[in-house]
Amino acid sequence: MSKDPELYGSSDIPPASRPIGAVGRPASGWIRAVRDALGLTLSDVAQRLKVTPPAVRSFEQAEAEDRITLGSLRRTADAMNCDLIYALVPRQGAPAASPPPVSVRESVPEKVTDLTWHAQRGEL
Repeated sequence: MSKDPELYGSSDIPPASRPIGAVGRPASGWIRAVRDALGLTLSDVAQRLKVTPPAVRSFEQAEAEDRITLGSLRRTADAMNCDLIYALVPRQGAPAASPPPVSVRESVPEKVTDLTWHAQRGEL
């Protein structure tokens, strides 16, 4: 496999110029794709993590199947001298955010004022 990410197919590491929405996870998962792109073996990463190569393979499979923990993903990225960037990116056309809830400190005085006004008028 070529080590140049720009030459990979769409199922491998995408070029950085692709829009974020067009980037899908490689079929083998990001850990495997990046490990291959960096020319690292299972043993290289295992040695850095102080685990066995089969444990690294398990991390790769867990990540590809959405079962890996963020802690394991972070440690594996660090062992490959990578930064883990975790992001939630709103989809296009996502509903607008609802207004933030009013805090208790802001709403209580208003409610007390309303109750006092109504009580003074004999409505309570």
